[in-house]
Amino acid sequence: MRIHFARLSGISLLAIFALPVMADFLAPAHPYMLWTKEDQQSIQKRLTEDWAKQRVTELPANTFGRLFRYQMLGDQKAGDEERKYLLSFINSPLDGISDNGGGSGLHTANYLAAMRYDVLYDTLTPQQRAQIEETFRGHIAQDIKTWKTDPAKLGILPNLALPRRCGTLMMSVALGDEKLIRELWDAPGSFRWFIGDYLSDGRFYNEEFAKMSSLMGELLLYARGLDRVGLTELGFGFKGKNGATLERYAGSYIDLGYPETLMPGATPGIQRISMGDTRGGQLLRHFLVEPYFPDGSGGWNEWYSANMNGRDHRGAKVVMLQTPQWFEILAARFPKEEYKFFLACMHKPGENFYYPTLFWGLDPISVKDGKPPEVRSYVADQRGFALLRANETPEYWTSPAPAVAMQLAQFYVHYTNDCFSLLGYQQFNRPIYSNRSISAGYNGGPWDMTNRGECGVVVDQEMVQPIGQTPNRRDFSADVKFVSTRGIPIVPLTGKNEARSSDQPKEAVSRIYSNIDASRSLFLTDRYLFDVFFLRDEQAKPRDFYWLVHAPGSLVEEAGQKWTPSDELQNTLFATQWQGNLDALSPEARRYRLATEGSQGPPWVTISGARQLAVTDGAISVDMLQTYHGADVSKSRFGAEWYARKIGVRVSMLAETGTTAWAFDTPEGYTPGSPRSAANKDERASGAEWGGVSIAVHRHGARTVFAALHEPYENGRANETAFRSIQRTDAGLAVAITGKCADGTAFDDRALLQFDDRDEAVVKLNPELEKDPAAKPMTLEDGQESFTFVGHGFVRITPTEVRISGPVTAIRLRVGESQRRLVVNEKEVAGTQDGNVLVWGSRAEP
Repeated sequence: MRIHFARLSGISLLAIFALPVMADFLAPAHPYMLWTKEDQQSIQKRLTEDWAKQRVTELPANTFGRLFRYQMLGDQKAGDEERKYLLSFINSPLDGISDNGGGSGLHTANYLAAMRYDVLYDTLTPQQRAQIEETFRGHIAQDIKTWKTDPAKLGILPNLALPRRCGTLMMSVALGDEKLIRELWDAPGSFRWFIGDYLSDGRFYNEEFAKMSSLMGELLLYARGLDRVGLTELGFGFKGKNGATLERYAGSYIDLGYPETLMPGATPGIQRISMGDTRGGQLLRHFLVEPYFPDGSGGWNEWYSANMNGRDHRGAKVVMLQTPQWFEILAARFPKEEYKFFLACMHKPGENFYYPTLFWGLDPISVKDGKPPEVRSYVADQRGFALLRANETPEYWTSPAPAVAMQLAQFYVHYTNDCFSLLGYQQFNRPIYSNRSISAGYNGGPWDMTNRGECGVVVDQEMVQPIGQTPNRRDFSADVKFVSTRGIPIVPLTGKNEARSSDQPKEAVSRIYSNIDASRSLFLTDRYLFDVFFLRDEQAKPRDFYWLVHAPGSLVEEAGQKWTPSDELQNTLFATQWQGNLDALSPEARRYRLATEGSQGPPWVTISGARQLAVTDGAISVDMLQTYHGADVSKSRFGAEWYARKIGVRVSMLAETGTTAWAFDTPEGYTPGSPRSAANKDERASGAEWGGVSIAVHRHGARTVFAALHEPYENGRANETAFRSIQRTDAGLAVAITGKCADGTAFDDRALLQFDDRDEAVVKLNPELEKDPAAKPMTLEDGQESFTFVGHGFVRITPTEVRISGPVTAIRLRVGESQRRLVVNEKEVAGTQDGNVLVWGSRAEP
């Protein structure tokens, strides 16, 4: 069966997109890649509507806008301009040119040439068509041999290496040559490889996620063109062996989303996980849906271009589609309510509709349209991060419930050394913690490229190093979302074919810090985050451990606390000078040091406002409130009401000998005169209006456990919480977390954690401790309560029931006099309650 577009008159754009996978190749008449004749009729009919008339006045002064003007509005001048540009492409070299006249290599991006050729085909002479087609085939013939085998996924920078391939893929569709389309599609480093082999966990990009914008639009347009020639199975219909599809890849932005950020006077804003060298220095950045701020700034650009992401044959930056258009194409191709939901969130201030571009066939979308998608917590084992969401219903997107992301220990391209750090923590519809970069230009130096600038731990003066895929335990119940990662590589890095920063050591290592066994475990509930960071020197040597968090706002001194000015932290953790000759270091030390050299000079990072609490063997508590640091809050970009909510966070940490806590102003730039302080194309991270306070907790010894409770609060009132240890041993800990929130709701919980001390060979065979058949239950208890479990457990006591999640096999629990149901992993079981003590299960001997 052969179907021609000439026979499809009267079928709408959405109906065409909904056609099933077709086995036969089609040979439609041009134009068909951007808009068919049928699309043209549908769009021209829509142009009689008021909203579309307004959008016509907003057409961009770029190739897409001019091609639209030509095909839809009959603007011959716009067509002549694009035709002239297209003809200049004849006989151009594959590598193109850069601003300085040199070859740009893989940096070349010429997908727009295919768009121009398709729309303007009928206006070209036979000779011009032949010359352009010959140029297309020449580019494809050269580009198809770029890689002899598929490149290493951690050794390629797709935002630089694949724009050229996207261009030749589009050229193959424009030529309508099925054999060539299939050959290029299946070539090493091409679409088949990208979707089927490159993506991790079936959907995730292996650079930091902001770089996705350099390819996403081209890939969507390519798949759209394949639909039009009957090769859907190569585009939207293709599924890789790991379950990846182009739609899942584009939808990964949704998977990365935090709950909506509420800002009085602003439109909805939905941030996403950020990591790597473009995480930036501001509180609100890296959006799934970018808000219009109260001061009128913000909102989405529909187009994007940047030097790094491709220049064409004349050295011009190539325009690309931005996020709103990705979702428009997806909403047209897959008419799902979730895409409408996110588009509706992108409406302009004062409007009740999202008015789409005129390119992809959508009608206006009411702010009441669409349905937010279901969400879940997950661990992306291959890509190397976890996202925990306390609320896993569609209400997540507007809920004040918390969400937290944690980096594991996998390498990614455009990496910053952020192993085991909190990438972000949100509650009450705003960021609670937020890592900030301070470099001029790309991240680098001992703040941006180490955990000093992350919510993580620094050991001695070392740079935390990626080690590969780690053993990751996880359990997501209604009451708690649990994840634990350990610094042992079960799929180790090799040190080869990794695109590392110039600041990073190039050698593979087996531990995130030298000779350190480390693990981080998170218990996220609807009220708080319980966070346990375990560190042990494998040779029992004393080390310096610094635990850090970075929050917007200011320190709040609690009753009875005495903070005193101190320069000790400046002279220890932040004493990093320009490095001398690294050849003088031992091989082991060199693997954990910045790769750059320099002469003696000032410290790279100068901190201000540093003060400390007295050294203690007891518990500590630190309170931070989001305050405005400017002179006039009415001039705040976020608005006075943002600060009037008085949102903050209290951090409490269980007792351990020799604990010192510091607070200091979060730096905004490297020390003048140090290597990373020079201006670089005005890319210096700007000091955000919200200021910031950083907390560092120090201990010295051969091992330590930072057991911290993070409790965000609003209305300036922290929770009334009792946070205590039930028992802590070298093998694990059990804690009680009880209290009352400011809204009057109470909580009464127990969190149980077993440290994974199994040998590395055992861990590689059974990565998850809870699933190891050889793992033995442990019992932790005090004089009143007892818990037997393997790996982890969580207990929540309510007025009517006790709910247990995780591999818990026995409890002895004080619950009060009233009778309570006992529910273990969502199944009701029979316990024995004698007075105020509930007993269930078989206790293991300590």
